[in-house]
Amino acid sequence: MSAPARNPAPIASARDTAIGSARVLLIPGCEHAFAEVYIGGNESKNRFVDAIYAHYGEGAPNVTWHTSSNDTEIWVPLDTAGGNYPGSGIAECFSANQTFAVYDCSLDGKEWNAPGTTFVEYGPFVLYNDSDVINPDAWIYFTYSVDTSKYDYCTYSIAITSRSGPLDWDVIPASQYNKYRAGYSYTYYGREAQVTSANYSLTLDTPDKFNVIIKNSYSGRPITALTQVSSRCYKK
Repeated sequence: MSAPARNPAPIASARDTAIGSARVLLIPGCEHAFAEVYIGGNESKNRFVDAIYAHYGEGAPNVTWHTSSNDTEIWVPLDTAGGNYPGSGIAECFSANQTFAVYDCSLDGKEWNAPGTTFVEYGPFVLYNDSDVINPDAWIYFTYSVDTSKYDYCTYSIAITSRSGPLDWDVIPASQYNKYRAGYSYTYYGREAQVTSANYSLTLDTPDKFNVIIKNSYSGRPITALTQVSSRCYKK
């Protein structure tokens, strides 16, 4: 939230008002982190805005802050890298969809606990998006690696559409492909037979590889299959 600076008020300095508990914010949307100080409720916020204007004059056209839903806890940024005065910062950071408080502090024995850090989403990443011709009684397959060295877990979305006849599809651990190819029983994550379209979602949190297999179960002629695979990955 932000507001134009108010008229000057008889307050000594912004420093006197900005004494309180502190926290650090991580803003994924602008790839930036900065400190915030807790100043109290609306009355304290108004005094703070007045003090900023009195101290900085026209150099402080707007003051920005974060607040709870009922305006009882107001935090003002102290961003030395992106701001010119207390309450200013990088504009993109205050329009971001996600904000994570990553550090809690206490003052005079009273703790101000910031919201817990949650998972940050990366993606969607398009892994494959193309059409393939599959001959009768033949199949195509794609192999994907799960990178948990960088992420905590990833979710894969798979969409398959046949443009000319029914198909079979399987999503299996890559280690099971030789069994599939030899006609033996195998372990799978998901599968369907004799369908013209499919949508499947797979979530993995351990290092692994998996195969998406599409088979032409229409013996009379080739089919054309449109395959789309995308991923969304998450980490704290």
